[in-house]
Amino acid sequence: MKVRNALIVILIALILGFIVLWSQANKHFQTQSPGEVDSVDSYVLDSQDETPVPTSADSEIAEEPISEEESVIPTVENPISFLQNEEIDDVADVLLLYDSHLPTSYDKTFCHLAEFLGLGCKQLDILNDPLTKELLQDENGEPYKLIGVSAVTFLKVPQLLTYEELEILKTALYSGESTLHIGNVDGRMNTYLLSDLTDGAVSGARYPLEPPLGWTFSETMPAVTREFTGQTIESPPITTWGDSPIEVVDPNTVTTLMSAYTASGDTYPVFVLWESGEGRIFIDGGWQRRYMGELRLREMYYDVQYSSYILPMMMVYKNVMQDEAWHRSTDYANLTLDDPVLVEPFFQLSYPSLLREMELHNFHTTISLVPAQWEDYDNEVVTLFKRYPNRLSIVQQGNNGDGYEFYKYVLDEDDSVDDPNLSARPLSEQEADIQEGLLRLNDMNATLQLPFDRIMVFPSGIAPTKTLELLKKYNYLGTVNAQPAPLGEAMPTDNWGFGMYPAELSFGNFPLLTNRHPGTYMPFVPNIQPSLFDLFIDKPALFYSFAYEEDLFADGITAFNEMADIVNALSTNVEWHSLGYILKHLYLEKQNDDGSTSIFMYTNVLEITNESDASKVYHIQKEETLNVPILSVTVNGESYPYQIVEGWLRIALDVPAQASFEIVIQYGE
Repeated sequence: MKVRNALIVILIALILGFIVLWSQANKHFQTQSPGEVDSVDSYVLDSQDETPVPTSADSEIAEEPISEEESVIPTVENPISFLQNEEIDDVADVLLLYDSHLPTSYDKTFCHLAEFLGLGCKQLDILNDPLTKELLQDENGEPYKLIGVSAVTFLKVPQLLTYEELEILKTALYSGESTLHIGNVDGRMNTYLLSDLTDGAVSGARYPLEPPLGWTFSETMPAVTREFTGQTIESPPITTWGDSPIEVVDPNTVTTLMSAYTASGDTYPVFVLWESGEGRIFIDGGWQRRYMGELRLREMYYDVQYSSYILPMMMVYKNVMQDEAWHRSTDYANLTLDDPVLVEPFFQLSYPSLLREMELHNFHTTISLVPAQWEDYDNEVVTLFKRYPNRLSIVQQGNNGDGYEFYKYVLDEDDSVDDPNLSARPLSEQEADIQEGLLRLNDMNATLQLPFDRIMVFPSGIAPTKTLELLKKYNYLGTVNAQPAPLGEAMPTDNWGFGMYPAELSFGNFPLLTNRHPGTYMPFVPNIQPSLFDLFIDKPALFYSFAYEEDLFADGITAFNEMADIVNALSTNVEWHSLGYILKHLYLEKQNDDGSTSIFMYTNVLEITNESDASKVYHIQKEETLNVPILSVTVNGESYPYQIVEGWLRIALDVPAQASFEIVIQYGE
């Protein structure tokens, strides 16, 4: 009997021990209900050691405890084995029809763009390969969602496709199995074939008589035009070319998406969508230049004169491929003011007045604070920051505010020696400035309970690359500046997609984000155009200015309201946040053919929620050169396995529905 009782006691102890272990495992993830307010965490340097300490940025908002019923088990079983053995079953997604005897810049751009968006591009030479139903399907037997072809190839005379091949293509299009994009249409093409494809709704295109001054985008189909919906793009004068006006016969089945306008007042469609039943054909009259296939994407995309060439193709990709292409579902924006101290007023800046405008016009302002000046503050201003973290936040600007603090390590022979603001700053001195600045802001947080985000805004200009590596070493989230590259560095020529991602990691493997002046001053005139291009490719719209007499608020504290109203009226519903929140949510995602989700992580902290109603496997990847050693990788505070494979840090997670997780990569020596 005693033996039996002892066995019972042991069994009960084992059961209780299992329950305790199970409850501890469930703490990895916490669920988040829709609409719940997240507190924003800042990572500050403790004065006793250099370990980042999480500090709440909103002391008045407390998270409700998670019950045992809401807790969920977070990880895949044996994640290292999962990483080694799990292959993502992702086949070619789009099909290019091309003529091997007459290649076009469209052909090269179409497949390059697919790669940029994380898609596979299958190429079919319709000159030599007879078109069959099977060739319009991927290796899994599924129809290609998007088929692209240049009008130079498709609408040439004589035409390449036979009657039977055209019927096969039309069957795929009219059933809705595939969507066709015909690029570079002009008046020299086979207009009969274009009319036949669209049941006479589009009769062809005319040769341009006058170059455009710019373009307007329709309001009727925001699912295609996205951030550009209802907007106008102004172009520098173009004298050597023009877009081809598309001749629309039946406006009931054809939607004009993009129109060109000229100096004479003429307006004509250059990008349209024909729809009939389930069938869709995008027809694009943007002018083609053969050498454009040799340009990098940034050179085409941000040079406004090429807008009618590259934007329609990108819109088609995003609309047709949707979640299968790299994307982010939320747009972000922020206004950063450089140099102010926390006193009332600071030149043209009144904190209470600005807060009132932010509440009325829904925007967020980050103060880029010089650490040496943190002790110059008014209690009333500090209270505003603590009470309204959804409107006001702080990041670091240099350390002492003494000129170009993070300038060249050694001056060149032809550099000026007379300007004290441009004196040499050895790397050791720059590291000391970084450390001292962090300690000063940590003192601010300890004294005032006023947190900050570990983000560097370089005073006067961005630092050389080795300084960016120091920021990585000290676990900064990133740096935000007006310059696209570090001091002394040229933009790389071997990276077709350079400058087109939410953050650039080409320099020191550290996130570099670019911000912009919001317009021209005195009077302030907002300029949303550059930010439309940023938002469309899932970059945040980051604005910066100053609070001095001749800057943003020279005409009054309400100056930025018009820009905020323009941003808030965009069709994609932009969210305004602190720079810290934006950088912690800075990622791209795409859905794979096997149902899993790939995540492109940019900073050393990632916060994300599985907002679906089902559990989902995430493949998280971040470029990692190991130029700074990794001390740890944690998921929701718990150490988690990872791999470094060919320059990529990889993590695999199985995330329950509506569950949130935070990944933190800790660097150091």
